[in-house]
Amino acid sequence: MSHVVTIKTEVKNIGCLIKACSKLNLAEPKLGSHRMYSGSEQGYGVNLKDWRYPVVVNEQTGEIKYDNFGGSWGNQLELDGLVQAYQEEVVNEFAHNSGYMVQRETLPEGEIRLTLSSVGG
Repeated sequence: MSHVVTIKTEVKNIGCLIKACSKLNLAEPKLGSHRMYSGSEQGYGVNLKDWRYPVVVNEQTGEIKYDNFGGSWGNQLELDGLVQAYQEEVVNEFAHNSGYMVQRETLPEGEIRLTLSSVGG
């Protein structure tokens, strides 16, 4: 039986965030205060390719804060890719811990489909 699931992502699993950054060849997120255009944000900072300021993840709330000035200071697709890679790592971790196998399929437009199936079934 197939189910389509839509997920609103909250980034709370820093281990999965680290794996996502590694998969995308990004530096490991750093915990601390990160300078933004207007002030600073506290949390795990991720430096995306060609972004002027880091994206900052609040592990408690799962929120991602960033300022890319409507795309002028960073390509939104870079952040979308990070979120997608994070989501995939969370699914992989859940599947591994729950006895499922994950099949990954790349769809047109860069989307992915992850299919979970029980081991041996």
